[in-house]
Amino acid sequence: MTATRAWIIYTLTRLGSFVVPFVAIMLILPDWQWNWLVGIAVGAVVSASISQIFLSKHRAVMAEQIAARRAEKVDHRAPIDIEEDALLDEYEAAQAESAATTPPATADEAAAPNESPATDNDR
Repeated sequence: MTATRAWIIYTLTRLGSFVVPFVAIMLILPDWQWNWLVGIAVGAVVSASISQIFLSKHRAVMAEQIAARRAEKVDHRAPIDIEEDALLDEYEAAQAESAATTPPATADEAAAPNESPATDNDR
């Protein structure tokens, strides 16, 4: 089975298995205020059940296709974006290197970096 066929069959079956119970509930209970909510709940349960029971092969084919696409590692970015990312990586590496070569401040310097002595006017 091809991946495209699996996607089409899976999608149409899931939509059909949701719409049919939903419409049935809407027709059975037309005057009830909450018929749409019950229709959604019943449609979701039926659709999920049919998917789990009958569509496992289709889901497996679709999952393989998704995994294959993710494994391709094709870079779809524009050349300017690639260049910008490279420049940012170089900048971050330079910042990390300069931070690693700068000696750490002592505890006294870190505690009070910009303190000035108090004057009479400050009091």
